[in-house]
Amino acid sequence: MRRRIKVDFRESTRGQTLQLGAILLLGIAVLGLTVVQSQIVPAENERVEFQHSMTAQDDMSELHNTIRRAGTSEGVHTAEITMGTTYPTRMFLINPPPAQGALWNGTSQTVRVANVTATDDETRDHLNGSHTLQTKSISYRPGYNVYQSAPTTTYQAGVLVNEHQNGNSTAVTEQTLIRQNEIYIVSVGGNVSRTQLRSASLTPQSVSTSTDATTVTNTSEGNVTITVPSTLSEQQYIELLGPQYDPDPETGNDSAYVTDVTKPGPERITLALEPGVTYQLRTARVAVGPDTYTTDPAYLTSETTQTGEDVVLEARDWYGNPVPNSDTNQNLTVNVSTGRGQVADKDGLKAVGEDGRVVFDVTAASGAINFTLQNTSRPLSAANRSVNTSVAALGVVGNGGNGGNGGTSDQSGFIGGNQSNCVTNTTTNGGSDSFVLSFDLTNSGSCDSVTVKKFGLAYDSNGNSGGPSTLSREGKNGNNGPDGRDAEVELTGAGNGTFTSGNGAQGYSIDGSYEPMNSEATIPTGGASNVGIGYIYKTQKATNGDPLGITYTVVDSPPKSFRYFTVKLLFGDGSGKKVYLKVTNIDS
Repeated sequence: MRRRIKVDFRESTRGQTLQLGAILLLGIAVLGLTVVQSQIVPAENERVEFQHSMTAQDDMSELHNTIRRAGTSEGVHTAEITMGTTYPTRMFLINPPPAQGALWNGTSQTVRVANVTATDDETRDHLNGSHTLQTKSISYRPGYNVYQSAPTTTYQAGVLVNEHQNGNSTAVTEQTLIRQNEIYIVSVGGNVSRTQLRSASLTPQSVSTSTDATTVTNTSEGNVTITVPSTLSEQQYIELLGPQYDPDPETGNDSAYVTDVTKPGPERITLALEPGVTYQLRTARVAVGPDTYTTDPAYLTSETTQTGEDVVLEARDWYGNPVPNSDTNQNLTVNVSTGRGQVADKDGLKAVGEDGRVVFDVTAASGAINFTLQNTSRPLSAANRSVNTSVAALGVVGNGGNGGNGGTSDQSGFIGGNQSNCVTNTTTNGGSDSFVLSFDLTNSGSCDSVTVKKFGLAYDSNGNSGGPSTLSREGKNGNNGPDGRDAEVELTGAGNGTFTSGNGAQGYSIDGSYEPMNSEATIPTGGASNVGIGYIYKTQKATNGDPLGITYTVVDSPPKSFRYFTVKLLFGDGSGKKVYLKVTNIDS
């Protein structure tokens, strides 16, 4: 008899159901991961890349600012560019490789300032007609895996732009090429070529540092024009100029001087400036990456001088900036080629200093002197290597009259410039307890305003010796020491300004060096300001524990041995004026 075995198929079905459920869950998980991998991960990575793009643009903007700063200050400056980016770690998901970035500079391009001439005769030998500079752009382009429409960010001449894949460009920063009548052009050199993930450190280094502006205006050929590399359109640049643009200067903004914007080529733009205006032109050279870090002299220039004054000559490079002798390895010297008897330096030969300058002491009453720059590495034209100057007699200084403390000569020296040409000086009486020297300064020319920015005082050459070395105020009630009035120079009237020594100092050296006004005086057209110069003191070391280390002896009337002075004023456009003064109420 066979035995029957009963099978329970329900148990078998239950096992199969569990297996199918597990497979189904695995499939759902795989499907979910697939969706996340194909859609969510790219979206998140694109967000990471977009945020990095914003950071990189900020870094390039800082590079733009660093280049601009390097043009006006010596030394090495640093800018960091965040080149690449990585992605967050995601379990069970796959990320693309980290995104690198590329940084490079373009080929050399030309910046041209046309129809331009310097107002100074000697500088005009070098800057007259068309002036060109070579510059390079610097570009950053990311190599993203997802954000394919990211722009290439490029530093162009004075502005940072985003260059998009459709061929259009947009400005990232404001332009720094022109502000009112001030033009600032930085020529960029060097070589940069990097593709990497980690941040890149760039060190823009000043090669030719802009220390002073050159006063220029238009030639008879037409408006001053500035042509620079740019991928922006005319309308974009007009919007970028903002208040600097005025197509109708006769009726528009008096402080806006760009009258027209044109595109002479797809990657160039030209700004036309209002004619009949004096502009302050600054140019500099900055190296980003390996480059030649020195410049050669291009011309020799000078300040106007009169008898008994030092004539200061300056060797300048192509960018209009002083050339330190140590930077050239050329042993630059200046020779008195004509009129050697007019100077105190009998050998007539002096080396150019580290400030690019050489000083000759002119002793003759009148005559012509020719100075020649020697030992340059490349030949210069006779006009560029030479300076001709004339010495004019000082003339007779006037009396203050009626017990006045000071008088002023009508003969004054000038540093060429529009504001100095607008200013005249006349004799006034000091005659008070406040000032020992005093004169009026009048804006009698065509300038809308004249701003006195710096002041200097020096002894003249008429037998001065043994004079005090400082200028200061009288002590309170005739006592030694300061009385709280620490302003040594005051301009009052149509334009008010002061110079104070500050920091507890009660005077400054009478050596002809310029001191910046603490409060600049601006004199409108037709206005006059009285320039008052405080009392002069002899100083000696204190022996009574004076915390300042100085005792003050009031000199009511300076001795005859130091009664002649030269007052130097420097104006807002870089021009200047020298006024020759004589203290007249001298009894000793």
